[in-house]
Amino acid sequence: MKQRGFTLIELLIVIGLISFIFAAAAPNFSRYSSLLNLNASAKLIASDLRLTQNKALTQKETLCYDPVKVKLPFGIKLTKTKPVYFSGSGNPAFGSSGTIIVENKLGRSKKIILSSAGRIRIE
Repeated sequence: MKQRGFTLIELLIVIGLISFIFAAAAPNFSRYSSLLNLNASAKLIASDLRLTQNKALTQKETLCYDPVKVKLPFGIKLTKTKPVYFSGSGNPAFGSSGTIIVENKLGRSKKIILSSAGRIRIE
């Protein structure tokens, strides 16, 4: 009766190959994760801006949104930020139109642009 199975050497070789593949893929995962955090953070801030804009329009009063108070994932930071005011008509008030830049630790960035007409977009 012949026994079937893998030898210890065969198992060690396969484990070594799998470890090598995972070690080679780890840096790419880190970059991908950082890019996902960047996109999610930009969408979060744009969504918060739209929510504040809609509340100002609904309540017919001037409201302020301060992006600095947003809790962002590790490695994500904001540059060129200032509080954004929306008037009761939903348009930016007090010269609040402009750009908010969200940047990750790898130097990639997304711009959240608020036009003087109140349009919010991500580039």
